[in-house]
Amino acid sequence: MVDKDYYKILELSDNASVEDVKSAFKKLARKYHPDVNKESGAEEKFKEINEAYQVLSDENSKERYDNLRKYGSGFRSSSTRSNSQAYTSDFDDWVNELFKESGFNNSAYRAGQKTYQSSQSKVEKIINEDIDANINLTFMEAALGCNKTIKFTHSAECKKCNGVGYKGDIGLCRKCNGRKVINREQVIGNTAFTGMGKCPVCNGKGTSFTEECKDCSASGGISTQESLEAKIPPGVDNKSKMRFSGYGNTIYGHKGNLYLNISVDESHPKFKRDGLDIYTKEEVKLVDLLLGNNINVETIHGQVNVSIPTGSKPYSKLRLAGQGIDGHNHYVELSLKMPKQLTEEQKELLKKLDI
Repeated sequence: MVDKDYYKILELSDNASVEDVKSAFKKLARKYHPDVNKESGAEEKFKEINEAYQVLSDENSKERYDNLRKYGSGFRSSSTRSNSQAYTSDFDDWVNELFKESGFNNSAYRAGQKTYQSSQSKVEKIINEDIDANINLTFMEAALGCNKTIKFTHSAECKKCNGVGYKGDIGLCRKCNGRKVINREQVIGNTAFTGMGKCPVCNGKGTSFTEECKDCSASGGISTQESLEAKIPPGVDNKSKMRFSGYGNTIYGHKGNLYLNISVDESHPKFKRDGLDIYTKEEVKLVDLLLGNNINVETIHGQVNVSIPTGSKPYSKLRLAGQGIDGHNHYVELSLKMPKQLTEEQKELLKKLDI
């Protein structure tokens, strides 16, 4: 059962194209981005919109999602077995009639039925095409962006069977036992779906190679350790995700995606971050506030010279345009630096100034 209606989240009809999805995402992202919309629930809405976009903006994942919505509803893990048995009963009758009309002995099919329960259990636990990897970033790495080497383990295409999982002569498909469909569990984005779908080995034909590939244990993939160079963009948030298409598990010729889970250390001794803006505090003398002065301020991009306007007040903020994250701003809060002690001469001067 599909738990989320991604089309509804993006305010689209069910027949929307990928281009419609991209257009709707841009519109809604601008509306609900946390930097723009400070209303309660806007951030959660933005995350929901982003999740829907991740699924529907890719042709392959969109097709799988559409198929699961159309054919998979009602087939949850708790009820899959009973639904499957009901379906099998109807299918058995059809196969028996087919063999009878064709003049063939259906003993091979009946022999396949004996292993159906065990093979069905295997299919219910089928490996997901998509995989996850985790990465930790420092405050500055997340703010400025960086390149990271991501090491991961995935199921790569088996060279012996070309990712099919089976070889040999053509006969009754051993994955679906000629049923043309199997029960599948799959994760798309952050949502898990279960349902009955076309057998990926025989492509819904019911016939395939009869011999299991021993190299990959009929899965079509070999567990392989690999790495990729990930370009992390400036301004990534804690608990955000990045998708790398085609780096997931290869199952019967289908390549899944790698989802990179990003953890950011949000603490820093000097800088504080709010969205894509940076905030710091600078202690200045009273004379600097009254008469104005130039001071050096440390930003995430380096040191810049800043002019304090004449007559500035304590705790006032200076905006350094473009010195924040990805072209956003850096705000400097001016605090008054109080002297630890005054000389008699200084005290007299203050009294005369009467300030």
